Amino acid sequence: MSSVRAACLFLLGTAACPVLASAQLAPGPRQILLNETIHGIALSDEYRWMEDPTNEAEWAGWVAMESQRSRKLLGALPSQAEFADLIASRLRA
Repeated sequence: MSSVRAACLFLLGTAACPVLASAQLAPGPRQILLNETIHGIALSDEYRWMEDPTNEAEWAGWVAMESQRSRKLLGALPSQAEFADLIASRLRA
């Protein structure tokens, strides 16, 4: 990572700290532990239920809620637009 990119990310992170520190953690998606063995390998997955098409409405709703929450938090960052432009211009360089 170039020093310019690192500096941009540091500045964005510094500006984000007060806003993000005041944010409450959102509830995660529901977890249902599934243990199975595939080709002799034991697997555990709490989110396997998301692969079932009959559950699409539930997890799609959770993703939409998280997206809306993230946009609200990120949009409240001071100078968010200026930082985004700066980072984008540096990444193109």
